[in-house]
Amino acid sequence: MLDINLKNETKPFFEQLGIACAAARFEHYLPEHLDSLDSLIAVELTPNSYASFDNVWREGQVATVWGIVESGVFGTYSYLPDGTRHITDVHLPGDIFGLDHMFWPTAKDNMVALIPSSAVASDVTSAKRLYEAEHKFSQMFSASQAIDRLVLTERIKAMGRLSSYNCLSYLLAELASRSSLSSKAIERFDIPVSHDVLADILGLSSVHVSRQLAILQSKGFVKTGRGKITILDAASLQKAGQFRGRNVFVEHRLLASVM
Repeated sequence: MLDINLKNETKPFFEQLGIACAAARFEHYLPEHLDSLDSLIAVELTPNSYASFDNVWREGQVATVWGIVESGVFGTYSYLPDGTRHITDVHLPGDIFGLDHMFWPTAKDNMVALIPSSAVASDVTSAKRLYEAEHKFSQMFSASQAIDRLVLTERIKAMGRLSSYNCLSYLLAELASRSSLSSKAIERFDIPVSHDVLADILGLSSVHVSRQLAILQSKGFVKTGRGKITILDAASLQKAGQFRGRNVFVEHRLLASVM
């Protein structure tokens, strides 16, 4: 268990957590001085490792967990009436998850590691304490949720009007764009997800996704491998998927607004 001292002014909050990928995205929200915080307010974040398909929580369970993705890829999903799985969101390194548990008594979806992954997590009561104790933390949490909503809204609009080829291009461009917020490179980037995961996000069969990936590969946009897709030409992917990168632009605007 990591006992994070919020009054430690010599070591940044996210550095204490050991999550460099989150620092560039959310460090601006943290208060410069924490003397006003009660000494009892601390965040006990536990490092957790997950094998592929390990659940972080299940739908209907008491909502108790929030945290930050350290490595790997997580997904939130629900089951449709016919029993098929639909992945509603993907969580990448640096993403904050579980903040809605501050407001719901039970989990409204399932969260699972899509590949071997790690995250630091804590009881949601610690998030509530941070939210109430310091306005900078409440800004950070609110901005994180606003960004998630914008990304999902943009994806829904794209999925509702594009062909399966264009939808896949959009999704890959989005994942690469979001990953670039925690990585310096985007022109050549590995997305460690399987064809089945992409199919469950897009509502397509894995066979159909494989066919569309073969087309993208033939054009030199991507290279497919076992359990991963390498982005070779992000600009062409964005054009094929009509991806405007709006979520990244807004995220940086949100960060700048509270610097």
